[in-house]
Amino acid sequence: MNRVILGILAAALIGVADLGAQNVERRLVTGESLLYTVSFFNLELGEVRLNVLEKTRNKGERVLKTEARITSYPSAPVTVDHHYISYLGDPDHFSRLFQAWVFKEDHTFQLTYDFDYSRNRVRVEKGTTDDPGKWADSSGAVSSKMQDGVSIFYFARMGFGERRTVDVPCFANEAEFITTINYYTNPEPVEIDAIGYPVECVKLDGALDFTSVFGLTGEFEGLFTNDEAAIPLVAHLNVWLGVVRLELVEWERPGWTPPKFDG
Repeated sequence: MNRVILGILAAALIGVADLGAQNVERRLVTGESLLYTVSFFNLELGEVRLNVLEKTRNKGERVLKTEARITSYPSAPVTVDHHYISYLGDPDHFSRLFQAWVFKEDHTFQLTYDFDYSRNRVRVEKGTTDDPGKWADSSGAVSSKMQDGVSIFYFARMGFGERRTVDVPCFANEAEFITTINYYTNPEPVEIDAIGYPVECVKLDGALDFTSVFGLTGEFEGLFTNDEAAIPLVAHLNVWLGVVRLELVEWERPGWTPPKFDG
């Protein structure tokens, strides 16, 4: 169950459109908050909330502080309570600092990836609060700028504008991997319960050739609003249980109205 719910971040977590949509500059804004439900067929498993918290600095560099919170519903067979913070480079949207807290009944697991691209290094700290003596603190090399399980969600959103395929370097399980993302530009209508009209969206899909720390593996796809916000309305993700669905149910973004599909 943990893998089912956590698989959302890596994806949602990862044709030819009209020229107006192609020329729109995608951008992230502070104060944005997106809430999604996670379901498997008719079984609702939990929620994912994604927030853009603030513009700040990390080691003197401009960054965006973002947050993800994942919780299971009481009816779910496993209790899940996870919290993630990711600092994204502004404007490249690659990870600078990633922090994770996985809350259990009797302890909390913590993980930090602290990237130093000037030296092509990453510092990894991890351990549990119930056994401080087993904390690990290590440093390793990275070949380029990396995405973490939260930052790739924002990076993927900002990549729309033309039909193309990109291979994105990711850091997970203390190793480097590649996520392939295919962008499309044909607008299509998407209907969800939270919005009373068809919304103009464009699609991305892709694949992982590894199992991420969030449990996502194999193929994924999502439908994103065809505007500067590029907010995903629906995603379908391949996890160990099968294909799960992510759907937007609540949002806050200053001045944003979902674009209506006029077809």
